[in-house]
Amino acid sequence: ERIKRGESAHVSLEIFNDRHKHLIQPMPGVLIFLSLVKGWLGEEAALLVNPLISAYEQKTGTRYNGPDTDAARERLLALGTHFKNRPMKTAIVTSSIFYEADIVMQEVFSVLSSQLEGLPISEKRKEIIRQRLSHYRNVYDAFITASDSSEIRLKPHRDLYSIALHHLNIPKKEFDTVIGFEDSESGTIAIRAAGIGLCVAVPFAQTSGHNLTAAAHVCRGGLPETLLMHNLFMMS
Repeated sequence: ERIKRGESAHVSLEIFNDRHKHLIQPMPGVLIFLSLVKGWLGEEAALLVNPLISAYEQKTGTRYNGPDTDAARERLLALGTHFKNRPMKTAIVTSSIFYEADIVMQEVFSVLSSQLEGLPISEKRKEIIRQRLSHYRNVYDAFITASDSSEIRLKPHRDLYSIALHHLNIPKKEFDTVIGFEDSESGTIAIRAAGIGLCVAVPFAQTSGHNLTAAAHVCRGGLPETLLMHNLFMMS
């Protein structure tokens, strides 16, 4: 409730003795990921190899050992160009109730807005992204929470993901073109149960021990790994 009232800095000061350390943190690399797939970066995606490598190392606690920077730059350029012409539909699917999810997402986007200033892209691009980040509804085409399920069948049931597919207006024959990211065992099962074509696990510390065999890929380097090492599973 205090975060909702805009007191997150005061809460952080009380808990961490540091008003700049946010209680709610975005996933490493999510700002670049969203800006890329929504088509806001275009060719400037190629400028973000080093920030992605830093995010990967932050996520894993290990040195990056993927494709060299030149190869990664070429891949990001191709992805940036692709999504500039064909932005991706995106959705959030969470088992939290809307009241909680709304507060979390508003705080996450506040942090993302502050992270934007540090990206090595043009001011013109930053201004476009800054406007989009003013509210998460500008980014996600669907926002599905536990409050949307009348039968309260949450993950690992497929219901929330099925609702998201409906809100995104994706017909069943195109479910195989959808990619779902989850950080938990129940989430990966829910993605598969909904018939989504590709399930990618991006676990964090608290879910690193989950059984993630329902996922086609387990990327412990999170979203940066999917971009730097796997081309987002869509380009050779």
